[in-house]
Amino acid sequence: MNVSFDPRNIMPVEDLGTVYPNIRITDLWGILTIENGALMSPNWDKISISNPVKTENRKVSGDGWTLELKHGYTITKDEGSGNYKLSKN
Repeated sequence: MNVSFDPRNIMPVEDLGTVYPNIRITDLWGILTIENGALMSPNWDKISISNPVKTENRKVSGDGWTLELKHGYTITKDEGSGNYKLSKN
């Protein structure tokens, strides 16, 4: 995983993690670019953003973020919690 952000503008939130106003994450699954804030968990295994509003081919976007998925990966909605999860096909 490769993460790019400005360390001068992050905000730790007790045990919940850290808010990153702008962050770019690249990994095997693709590229997530956030320009409107996100909460990263303390151990960097989850990131919280707004729900997606648009899906076009392999590009998913929401309020202030864009996810460019690589082949073999999808996002699905958990009907129980209403949260979305990235998974490998």
